[in-house]
Amino acid sequence: MEFISTANVRRPQSFDELKGQSFVVSTIANSIKNNSFSHAYLFAGPRGVGKTTSARLLAKALNCEKGPTSTPCQKCASCIGITTSSSLDCIEIDGASNTSVDDIRKIKNDIMYPPTQSRYKIYIIDEVHMLSISAFNALLKTIEEPPEYVIFIFATTEIHKVPQTIKSRCQFFRFKALSTQEISALIKKTCDDNKIKIDEKSLLWIAKEAGGSMRDAYTLYDQLVSFSNKDITFDKIQSSLCLSPVDSIERIYKFAYNGLAKNCLDEFFTLKQNGVTNDQLINDFSLFLRSVLLYKNGIKDKNILFCTPESLDIDEIKNI
Repeated sequence: MEFISTANVRRPQSFDELKGQSFVVSTIANSIKNNSFSHAYLFAGPRGVGKTTSARLLAKALNCEKGPTSTPCQKCASCIGITTSSSLDCIEIDGASNTSVDDIRKIKNDIMYPPTQSRYKIYIIDEVHMLSISAFNALLKTIEEPPEYVIFIFATTEIHKVPQTIKSRCQFFRFKALSTQEISALIKKTCDDNKIKIDEKSLLWIAKEAGGSMRDAYTLYDQLVSFSNKDITFDKIQSSLCLSPVDSIERIYKFAYNGLAKNCLDEFFTLKQNGVTNDQLINDFSLFLRSVLLYKNGIKDKNILFCTPESLDIDEIKNI
């Protein structure tokens, strides 16, 4: 059986399922309800937070046989076609691979023909910031006065690279990174649905390591499931991914603080023998010291700290 990544399996198929972007969802839903949607949209934000997913959801909402509606039926030919990426009237274009003026000219020629089956002909251009300046200029007139049946949805992770002339012609939505709580909750639900055990420290590690990206979190989840035998623990994560144990980082800190150079080097070489790289050690040590400083100043939220407050129960904190 072909493996399908969890990010694709659990990709939201309705606006109600899209987590962490309440402003985007409510605004788009209201615009559809009031029949005041735009002919061009620009979705910007970090990777893996739902920009392309939202573009597809918007395409469904506009082209659903029961629409335009903020709650597409998921059953009509248009909804199914967009879900399976087989719709002739919802064209997804990779901006990184179609950067030239000639590529944009093909789009300009194509929009002269009305949609074959649906209400609108929708172009989703991902990573739009990769287009050349000439390509952007070729788009200007088209997105300013497109045919009434054409809608453009642009997505980008680097909004500063999109010319102001393009921004001003689009309805702009800024997507935000998901919080550790939101990511933890979604990963926990995924584990429960798949009957996989996971401890609290592992959930928190995935959420922090994902850096606000739900797609990255699901990718980490897939990796952990592959070697955990349906029982994900933080000890397995540390040993399999060669992470620096917090207690080892804390011991190095204590040895360095007390001038015990030999003990400090012994602990360091033990970590090296266990597969921890210099870059990983430097990164983890920086995060540990950040947690020490935050903890010293009264911040004890485990979603912010690299390690839990209990592991920072050391006398040296007060002397930093």
